[in-house]
Amino acid sequence: MRKLDTFEHLSDEKKDRVVKALIKCFGLYGYTKTSVNDIAKEARISKASLFYYFETKENMYIYINDFVANELFKAEIPLESDLFQSLFNYMEAQVALSKKYPYIHYFINDQFKAKSPIISALQAKNDEKSTRKVLAKVKWEKLRDNIAKDEVIQIATLIFQGIISSDIEAKTIDEIYENIKAKLTILQKMVYKDEYL
Repeated sequence: MRKLDTFEHLSDEKKDRVVKALIKCFGLYGYTKTSVNDIAKEARISKASLFYYFETKENMYIYINDFVANELFKAEIPLESDLFQSLFNYMEAQVALSKKYPYIHYFINDQFKAKSPIISALQAKNDEKSTRKVLAKVKWEKLRDNIAKDEVIQIATLIFQGIISSDIEAKTIDEIYENIKAKLTILQKMVYKDEYL
């Protein structure tokens, strides 16, 4: 995206409007149903300017995907040896980011449901990056001997995705994450050895 440097040098206020518009529109309507007109109207910027900075709608999506992933990745997340405490810390970072960008959980939820190969590839890259960070210091000896760590991660991911998808319209971001935390606590009791509970 040769014009992206121009976008990055806009005033913080103007750039923030575009970023929030991209997150909101792609989050609420998904990639396919979002029009550049929607984004331009929300950002209070001309459609021509958006195309000048990003060239295509796909580039807009890739940009905002990378932006969200980087914001989460650079968040100060205390790394713990306990798997579930690490997951809770990561969720708290997501909640904090949602306060700044209110539609970010819609954007994340849309990625779970998207059938586009491009979006699936972006999500896989994001998941791998965040998983590496969150699990960097986890000590796995707390798991019961018959429990595989990959299965625990898979179940935790399904809990996260399922609750966001089912609760997104009816509950606040704080309520959603409290629900996820409650379900992960149940999982913790099922997979940890008794001496670690």
